[in-house]
Amino acid sequence: MAWGFHGLGMLLFWGVLTAFLVWAFRPVVGRVGEREGTSKPTAREMAERRYAGGEITREEFEAIRKELQS
Repeated sequence: MAWGFHGLGMLLFWGVLTAFLVWAFRPVVGRVGEREGTSKPTAREMAERRYAGGEITREEFEAIRKELQS
């Protein structure tokens, strides 16, 4: 009977350890994949992100957009 609990305990230990490692390294692995597969954002995309995030006003966004078109 004790061997059964020991085996179950080992499975639980390795399962928890594996889950923790996946959880801990998931952000690191995700960032590496993003760096390789994406290109640098354009100036317009950066302005759109700043406007969407509330960093700049509509007037500032329109001024940037007009400047980039010329």
